[in-house]
Amino acid sequence: MEDLDAEQILVEIQKEYHKEFLSEGVMFYYYKRTGTKTIPNYTEDMEDAQYVLPYPEFEIQSGRVQ
Repeated sequence: MEDLDAEQILVEIQKEYHKEFLSEGVMFYYYKRTGTKTIPNYTEDMEDAQYVLPYPEFEIQSGRVQ
């Protein structure tokens, strides 16, 4: 294989993730883990706060607070 720098390796890894996990709902967690600022087909820039998922309603009703 050709010599790749660190940035190119990350791009290639992302391509493989897209191939493997695109329709499985796993890409969100890949983007979260890598701190991706722009997500395909999403117009806003992502910030850390947008990667935090809300607690399920049942958890809130059971007394868990976020």
